[in-house]
Amino acid sequence: MIQKLKMIYNDKRPWFYLVTTAAWGGILAIIVLLINTKAVPIINQVPDFLLTNVSLAESILSTLAGALLTITTFTFSTTMVVLTTYSSNYSPRVVENFLQDRRTMKVLGTFIGGFLYSITTLFFLGEIFTSDRVLSASVAILYALWCVIQFVIFIFAVANSVQAQNLISSLYHEAKDIVETFIDENKSRRRDSYKTDYFANQDEIFADESGYLVVLDSNEIHNNLSGREYRLVIHPQIGDFISKGDPLALLLSHENDKELADTSKKIRKSFNFSSKRYTITDYRYAIQKLVDIALRAISPGINDPNTAISCIHSLELLTGRLGTIEGDYQIIEAPNVDEGTFADLILENYNFRNDLYDTYSQLIHYGKKDISVVVALLDAMAGAIITSSPGNQTHLREMAQYIYESCRNNFDHPMDRAQIEKRMRKIFAIS
Repeated sequence: MIQKLKMIYNDKRPWFYLVTTAAWGGILAIIVLLINTKAVPIINQVPDFLLTNVSLAESILSTLAGALLTITTFTFSTTMVVLTTYSSNYSPRVVENFLQDRRTMKVLGTFIGGFLYSITTLFFLGEIFTSDRVLSASVAILYALWCVIQFVIFIFAVANSVQAQNLISSLYHEAKDIVETFIDENKSRRRDSYKTDYFANQDEIFADESGYLVVLDSNEIHNNLSGREYRLVIHPQIGDFISKGDPLALLLSHENDKELADTSKKIRKSFNFSSKRYTITDYRYAIQKLVDIALRAISPGINDPNTAISCIHSLELLTGRLGTIEGDYQIIEAPNVDEGTFADLILENYNFRNDLYDTYSQLIHYGKKDISVVVALLDAMAGAIITSSPGNQTHLREMAQYIYESCRNNFDHPMDRAQIEKRMRKIFAIS
């Protein structure tokens, strides 16, 4: 349930920032209205220089309303330009990172809130005004100054966000946080061997819809299976695309066929699918964004290998962290289970060898004729080996050999070959 709520919040976060920031304008209008009408009797304590007559207040508010509406349109246009730049120069998948940036939606919300304040206050000034002098104009001027500050922050944020190195750094830290969360979750899970021949019956659970697997509610599954012995082997990883009819899990139990079928229907509801992937639950998708930028950088139309190399350096660090995880599956035991009772989930949610191939295969294919990219890829393997477990070091050396065999025939000059051979010797010398 917590993961579902996090995913919903992550999806609606831009709207949350926009609405909550804009709402302050409406709240401010109500407060000022109460002060002006003496419903809150503090206007006599307000310094005289903050109060203006109604005609001046109306003039300031009408001018501010028009200006804020104009600057809101300009900000929206700037946002669209940045989104186009992200999509064309980097990757369509990183567009969401700019939209989910608090500063982007906050500045739009600030301007919209200011417009709401100005229009609302302007309307009520001529309707229910009972005082000779009002506070509305002074508050509007202070709000305008705040809008200017927010606009300057927005301009600097946009200028920084379109720079390749800043974007790569942001994506790396996002992916790093997700990878660290995944590692922490796996530390508390068993990875010992498991048997399936203990149970009398089994039932294969198939998907009843298509989409990306975004959330797997293990607590809900344990609750549906409470009071019995079972073992549920879950096949797909978070982020895998599942077609209707694909196998999701294998349920092992002592129940008869009819009971197994009923239980399988309940379990199927714990698999949540979506039309898109979410980085908050899928470390592979977070890594894929860096891969996309690297691929775009080494494409013939852009030809920017240094940006690709910067992405590869970030991938090296992430690969090294993932290389610390042992095994291909994790076991999640049900809470409060008697010793000797089987009640657990087997998650086949991690395969370091497959992750290596998915991450680097495209980079190898499109960068195998650029010596700087090839050297960076081999350096990434060497760096990741240092922090990886012995079992995963074997997979990294296998990937290094794959890089070597894919690119060695593309370089005839002895200097190029010497650089490649030097990296290969280093990789196989690391223990």
